[in-house]
Amino acid sequence: MTAGETICVAAGSYTENVNVNEHLTLIGEGADVVTVTANSSSDHVFNVTADQVNISVFTATGAIGIDKTGIYLSGRQHCNISENNCPDNNRGIDLYSSSDNTLTGNNASNNDCGIRLYSSSDNTLTGNTANSNNYYGIYLRYSSNNLIYNNYFNNTNNAYDYGNNQWNITKTAGANIIGGPFLGGNYWSDYTGVDTDADGLGDTMLPYNSSGNITNGGDFHPLVVQTDTTPPVITITTPEPYGLYTVGMELDFSATDDESGVDTVVGTLTNTSEVSQDDESGFAPDVGVYTLVVTATDNASNTNVSDPVFFVVYDPDGGHATGGGWFCPDDESTLSPDGKANFGFTARYKNDVSTGKLNFQYMYAADDIGAPR
Repeated sequence: MTAGETICVAAGSYTENVNVNEHLTLIGEGADVVTVTANSSSDHVFNVTADQVNISVFTATGAIGIDKTGIYLSGRQHCNISENNCPDNNRGIDLYSSSDNTLTGNNASNNDCGIRLYSSSDNTLTGNTANSNNYYGIYLRYSSNNLIYNNYFNNTNNAYDYGNNQWNITKTAGANIIGGPFLGGNYWSDYTGVDTDADGLGDTMLPYNSSGNITNGGDFHPLVVQTDTTPPVITITTPEPYGLYTVGMELDFSATDDESGVDTVVGTLTNTSEVSQDDESGFAPDVGVYTLVVTATDNASNTNVSDPVFFVVYDPDGGHATGGGWFCPDDESTLSPDGKANFGFTARYKNDVSTGKLNFQYMYAADDIGAPR
C-alpha cells in the first residue's frame, strides 16, 4: 500500500476494525451498500492515525464499547470525512486533538453521542445529520474556532459547547439542508423562535444556545422549516376564452410555484355531452366544443384550479360545430347579475378555409335566445 493511494471498496458487508496509518483515500461504492462492522466492538471501526486521509461513503457500525467510534481521528490534520453513515456506535464520529479537518454530509444518528470534538480546533462541519442520539447530537469539549453550519440536529439534547465556536455563517443564497433558500446556521429540532421575514432563518430568541448548553454565543441564523400555504400559479396560453381553433391545435398550459415546487398539473376537458377526461399540456383534442379546467398541486399539497375556458375545435373540411352552456356574470358584466345566463353558439366556415366565424348568443333564464353577439 502506497501513501496517497486511492482504495475503492466494492459493495458488501465487512467485519473488521480498520486502522488507517497512511495518507490514503478510502471510497466505498455507497454507504447504502458498503457496511463495515467492528470485529471487536471495543475498538473503533475506522481508526485514523495519519494526516490527509479521506474516508467517504461507508456505513461504520458496531463500535459500542465505551468511547469507541464509527470514525475516529486522533491528533490528525487535513482529513476529509464525507457522506458516511455511522449508526449504532458509542460515538458516531470523534475528533480528538485534531484540527483543520472537514466533516461533510455524514449521518451520525442512533448512537450515544452523534459527533464529538475534544481538544480540537479549526475544523469545519457542514451538511451533517445527527438524529436520535441518546445523549447529545454534537458535543464539544475544550474545543474552539470550529465552524459548524448547515447541519441537522434532532436529539433530546442537541448540543454541548463550553468553548468559543462559530455556529453560523453570514446569510448566503443557496439551498440549505432542509430545503430553504438561504444558508446560515443549523437546523435545531428544539428551536422555537419565529421567522418573521419568511427567509427560512429564525429572527427571534437569538442566538439559539441549546437551552444554555452553548455557553458562548450560539446560532444567530437557525434554520426554520418554511410552511408553504401558497398554491401554484396557473398559466393557460392555449386555448383563449371562446377561441375557435382548427383541428390539430394543442393545449398549452403550465404552473409555477416558487416555494415548494409544482407536483402535478392536469387539464380536464369536458365536452358538451359532459364527458370529461384528464390531459396534459400538448394534448390535441378532436373536433368538438370543450371546457378546459386546469388543476395544479404543489409539493406542499396546496391546490389551485383555473377558471373554465370555453373553446371550439373544428375541421375546415367538415361541417359546423354547435354548443351551449351557462355562465354567471361577474360584478362588472353588462348582463344582469341576478343569476346565471344561458348561451349558445355556432361555428360556421367554408370548406378548405382555415378560418371561420363564431356566432355567440345568450339569453336570460326567462327569455328566448337572443341575436348573435
